[in-house]
Amino acid sequence: MTPIKELLDAYQARRAEWRRDTFADGTAGRVLDAADALIAALQIQAYTPTEDTDDRLEQVVISLYGVDLSIRGRTEDLFVHVDSSDRDQDDAIRYPLVVGVNNASEDIYHS
Repeated sequence: MTPIKELLDAYQARRAEWRRDTFADGTAGRVLDAADALIAALQIQAYTPTEDTDDRLEQVVISLYGVDLSIRGRTEDLFVHVDSSDRDQDDAIRYPLVVGVNNASEDIYHS
């Protein structure tokens, strides 16, 4: 599987080239606009593992609704971190963070 960081970097590097090669009906431009909007909405970031960690896979972070979901493959496990500290405080008070893993029961986390 191609690392997300590599895919994002390739997309950014070739985007201008693809924009120039638009089809007469503008399809390529609309596809690029949709891809740009999706990447921006999800705030996708990817980080290559460094030697001073136990990571064996890149770390991928997706941010949505004030919640960061970070996933990284470590030597012994797959680590998932959820950070909701960026949520609007009023929203966080009204709506606690509820997480379910592998279809198990939901756990409620209050800020």
